Amino acid sequence: MKRERFLLGSTALSASLLAKPNPARAVFDYGPTVQRLEAYLRGLCNTHKVPSASFAILQNGQIYNGSVGVQSLSSNLPVRWTTCYQACSCSKMIAAITGVILAEHGTVSLDGDLTSTLKTLKVPNSSPIGSKPVTLRRLFGMTGGANIHGYGGYPKNVALPTMTEILQGKPPANSPAVKIVKPPGTVEMYSGGGYELARAVMQGASNRTLAQLAQGFIFNKLGMTRSGYLFPPETSSGIDTAFAYNSSEVEYGSQFRRYPEQAAAGLWTTPTDFMKFAKGLSASYNGTPGAIMSQHSAQQVFTNVDGKGYGIGGALTHKYGTVSYGKDGANAGYSCYFILFPKQGKAAAIMTNSDNGYPLFAPFFQWVTPHFGWPYYPGLAD
Repeated sequence: MKRERFLLGSTALSASLLAKPNPARAVFDYGPTVQRLEAYLRGLCNTHKVPSASFAILQNGQIYNGSVGVQSLSSNLPVRWTTCYQACSCSKMIAAITGVILAEHGTVSLDGDLTSTLKTLKVPNSSPIGSKPVTLRRLFGMTGGANIHGYGGYPKNVALPTMTEILQGKPPANSPAVKIVKPPGTVEMYSGGGYELARAVMQGASNRTLAQLAQGFIFNKLGMTRSGYLFPPETSSGIDTAFAYNSSEVEYGSQFRRYPEQAAAGLWTTPTDFMKFAKGLSASYNGTPGAIMSQHSAQQVFTNVDGKGYGIGGALTHKYGTVSYGKDGANAGYSCYFILFPKQGKAAAIMTNSDNGYPLFAPFFQWVTPHFGWPYYPGLAD
């Protein structure tokens, strides 16, 4: 594997070191480490019948990446660090951070009462609301009381529902209507439906789609050129795609399912692009160049919502005075996991094109923790 494949920005770094020698400051070459990780991951993929896995690691401001396996078992084309995967529920992180940035612009409020908006969107309550209101912060923090854990996707050439049809559970939607089924602010309840409700709020307030908002606020700013909601990578020039496989290594029909539930599950990306996102979040948290939001907003992202263990967009773990921020995801034929230590600027993401991907995640992160000097392994907390 060529060095430039997994070490971004190393050429400029090396040139600066040659120009200004500093014997007191050694630069560690993680290239061989990444190669060993690839070999380890290849064995895990073979054991668990996973056609491919791609990963990226943020370390010392640099992004290291690697990949093993094939895009599809029929073509046998190898995956590359440019290969796109469905981000599954990691889509929620991008949606939530988009909402935080939109709040900074004054377009929405993270803590405004959405009662009247629920009525406008015809979102019913099947249990008493209680004394706390539904808010964007609670929807992003999984305490909004909304139903629908996740969505199943749609085969190619099948009509896709509109956002209104998704919320109301009307055909061609294949999911129930979104409802508020628990008193907000009282319990953590994972809800993809809550994220679709949040998407409706953001789009209604801004008169822009989530795809447009994320493109302007995040993707363009961070150079995430291989990321997008409802992305059609199979027809995009220069973009390659990993096809979806079930637990028996059988390809899902039409290569993959589509997810019009964009905020909940509709993002396409690469682990390398997701490390650019991690770098932007970390810079925001630390108030350093490359931030995508204010330090005040970033501090809120990494604060428990209603004290229930979930931040804005991801699960939080606190140990040794250090916070980690994580998210997993599973769509039909894809699975992924992401962990970030915002203060230290350390992160990693792994994506697979299989329903069998989850057994890879704990071994992957347990391997990364000592080799890349993580403060601790937070476990698969989401």
